[in-house]
Amino acid sequence: MKKYFSILLVIAMLFSAAPAFAVPSENIDAPDIIIDTLLLRPLGIVSTVFGGAFFVVSLPFAAITSSVGKSYELLVKDPFEYTFRRPLGQIRKSD
Repeated sequence: MKKYFSILLVIAMLFSAAPAFAVPSENIDAPDIIIDTLLLRPLGIVSTVFGGAFFVVSLPFAAITSSVGKSYELLVKDPFEYTFRRPLGQIRKSD
């Protein structure tokens, strides 16, 4: 039983590493990761919170002018994606 469990564990470890090799290699330096972790991510969280608050305040005006989608994208979606969905250390937008 131990033998089968060991084989199953090795196979699981081999297949779990495959997605890591599928990611394109990028040149991310340690200073970029440090700046991103200590400065940009906290500022992104603050920007997301304030953007959400400003979106709620601007919602009646945006509804009148039919620009709710654009204001949501600029005030809520973009800061959220920059903060929580961007890979760590990727400061500049990739082309």
